[in-house]
Amino acid sequence: MTRSSSGPRLAELFTAFLKLGAVSFGGPAIVAYIRRMAVLQRGWVHEETFARGNALCQAVPGAISVQMAAYVGMLLR
Repeated sequence: MTRSSSGPRLAELFTAFLKLGAVSFGGPAIVAYIRRMAVLQRGWVHEETFARGNALCQAVPGAISVQMAAYVGMLLR
């Protein structure tokens, strides 16, 4: 299962990514910050699920940081 039984509220998810976006510098290094927030600190996503999503996002053309944020958001909400 990729989500805890309670899961984050939409406002909590929004403010977490808004804060991350406001203090971030862009580029693929943001994926590490998304992992730290979603997997390690908040426990929203399991490590294996995040790793598979990361591999998927690397295979698809485009900005990986945006794709990872969308992937985590899709899993949770």
